[in-house]
Amino acid sequence: MFRARRICNKGRMVALACILSPLLVAADVVDGATEAEPSGGDGLFPDRVSCRTGPFTINVNHDGPIAIKKNGGGEVTTSLELARGATQVSIVKVWCASAGGDVILIYRASYYGPSGEWIGGGVARLQASTGRTKWTAEVGGNAGPPLVEARYAYVGGLGVIGKIDLDSGAYVWRHSGLARVPGMYGAFGQPRLDGRDVEFPAVHYNGGKPIPSEWPRAVRVNDRSGQIVEGQK
Repeated sequence: MFRARRICNKGRMVALACILSPLLVAADVVDGATEAEPSGGDGLFPDRVSCRTGPFTINVNHDGPIAIKKNGGGEVTTSLELARGATQVSIVKVWCASAGGDVILIYRASYYGPSGEWIGGGVARLQASTGRTKWTAEVGGNAGPPLVEARYAYVGGLGVIGKIDLDSGAYVWRHSGLARVPGMYGAFGQPRLDGRDVEFPAVHYNGGKPIPSEWPRAVRVNDRSGQIVEGQK
C-alpha cells in the first residue's frame, strides 16, 4: 500500500502545517495539466519554469522556491519538499494543474545529498491561498507528462506507472519494476484513456526530447482493476 506523505504540525508553529484535504466533489473543477515554460539556464536545466492553470500563475525556481499568484490577487511563496536524504534539488521539468482552489504540481528533479546525486520526481498538492503542502506522492526518476482527469492523476516514470487520487495523494494502483530489461520502459509519454483502459506510451529521450519507442510501445492497464492487460507484467 503506497501512502502519501503529509507534513504535520506537532503542536509547534511550523512553516507547513498538516491539514486535511477536502474531498473533490462535482463542483471541484480540475484543470488539466499544462507543461511549464522554461526560462534561463541551458534548456535542459532551466533557471525557472512558469505555467498557468485555472486562475493561477505558478513560477518554480530550479532550486525549489515556488511563487503562486491568483489572477487579480496577491502572491504566495512556498517551496517544494526535499526528497529524503537530499540537501539540494534542481527542478528539471514541471507540469501544473488546479483543483478546488489548490495547485497540483507534477515535477522531475535531480537531488543532491551526502550519498551523491540521484534523479527523482513526484506530485504535490499545495493550498494556493497559503502555500501549505497538503500531500506529496513519489513518482521516481524520469517523471513524465501526466494525465489529469476528474479527481485522478495518471503518472509514469523510470519503470513506474500509476494512478493517484488527488484528494488523498494515495496511489489507487501502481506498478514498478517495469524497467527490468535495459532499454525497456525507462520513461513514458503522456498517458491516455482508451475505453476501460489507460495506455502509457513508452518513450526514450534524445537531447531532452521524448521520442516514441518502436518496441515496446506501451503498457495498457485496466483503469478500474489496475491490472496490466498489455505490455510487461
